Amino acid sequence: MAMKQKKIKSTLFDVLAIVFSIMISFYIQEKLNDFEKEQLKNETLAGVQNDLKTDKAFFLMTLDFLYQRVQFAQNIQNGIISQEGINSLLLTWDFGGQNPNFKSLISTGALEYVENKSLSSELNYYYENAYGVLDRIGDMYVNLFYKFSDYMMLHYPIESMPEISREKKNNFYFAPYRFNPNVLTSALDDFRFKNYVFDMKRIIYANIKFYEEAIVRIEKLEELIKVELSL
Repeated sequence: MAMKQKKIKSTLFDVLAIVFSIMISFYIQEKLNDFEKEQLKNETLAGVQNDLKTDKAFFLMTLDFLYQRVQFAQNIQNGIISQEGINSLLLTWDFGGQNPNFKSLISTGALEYVENKSLSSELNYYYENAYGVLDRIGDMYVNLFYKFSDYMMLHYPIESMPEISREKKNNFYFAPYRFNPNVLTSALDDFRFKNYVFDMKRIIYANIKFYEEAIVRIEKLEELIKVELSL
């Protein structure tokens, strides 16, 4: 009987030892997973920082172009029209953002390890909402550009364009149109032309406001990420 009890105790001890070792193994693995996720979060947030710098540089360049176009539209509104101005308005601008590291934060689950919930909220708002608005307002600009371009091509003949060849180096990416000066001047009496220009001014300025708002959010995100990475 004593031998039997001793055997039972030994078996129970073995079972408990196995259970304990399994629990320790799970605990260690969980801690390792947490450590790996924390490392992944920090590495990916550092990548987001770089993406935000790229966005900010592109958005600032965008604002330079858009404010210039608003000025050309205002010149037409004030009765001043130029070859440079009309060529500027006969170009469009599309939204382009960098978000691969934010996508990585989502797909790997590392976003859950961000301690500052304000940062999580701001990241989601910037990449889901602000990006969406910039994309949609950009589409509105592109669609209006096509309508304006079609109207110009139908009603205002192009007199010439620069010669382009492999040997000749030019300082432009989009070859400018040249309109007869009298033709351009006549456009100032065309209410449809002026309406298109006013509508362009309106849509371009809406783009400007949303890009400026996005830059403010970028700067807030940069500060929040800096704090998160210092924890």
